[in-house]
Amino acid sequence: MSSGSMITSLGMAIILGYAIIKIMNFYGVGVNVYGIYLVFYGFLVVAYFILPTDNYMISDKYIGKAL
Repeated sequence: MSSGSMITSLGMAIILGYAIIKIMNFYGVGVNVYGIYLVFYGFLVVAYFILPTDNYMISDKYIGKAL
């Protein structure tokens, strides 16, 4: 993932999270109701950026070989 794509994805995740917070506050839903879900989705976003995206075990040179 290039740095431009990563910055764009992170920015969109932040904007989406902010919008969800504002919408929930508008409808009177408390943070104690939706907070844990936002934390979970935040964890998923952080894991997406930190964990490797290439699975080298599925490349052509490993197909058919025992681990």
